[in-house]
Amino acid sequence: MPIIEVPDIFDAMPHDCTPVAVEITTNAKDLTTFAHPERACYIFGPENGSIKPEILEECQYTVKIPTTMSLNLGMTVNIVMYDRLAKMTRSRYT
Repeated sequence: MPIIEVPDIFDAMPHDCTPVAVEITTNAKDLTTFAHPERACYIFGPENGSIKPEILEECQYTVKIPTTMSLNLGMTVNIVMYDRLAKMTRSRYT
C-alpha cells in the first residue's frame, strides 16, 4: 500500500470521488442508514484525535458508527468497509 503525502488530501483524491469523513460530530449521519456513494473516498481521523474542521467542511458527508465505546482506527475502518460491502452486495440481490 503506497503512502502519499500531500499538503491537501483533496489534491490527491480522484476528481470523481465523493469525500466521506468518518467522525463523531453532531451532524454526522448514522452509518446504519447511510447510503454509500458509488465512488467514495473515506477520510478517517488519527488514532487519538479528530479530523481537522477544515477537512470536515470539504467532505460531502460525515458518518459516525453508533457505539457506546471508543473504537480504534483499524476497527473503525473495518466496520465502515464491511458496511459498504454488505450494502452493495445486498442491493444486487434485492
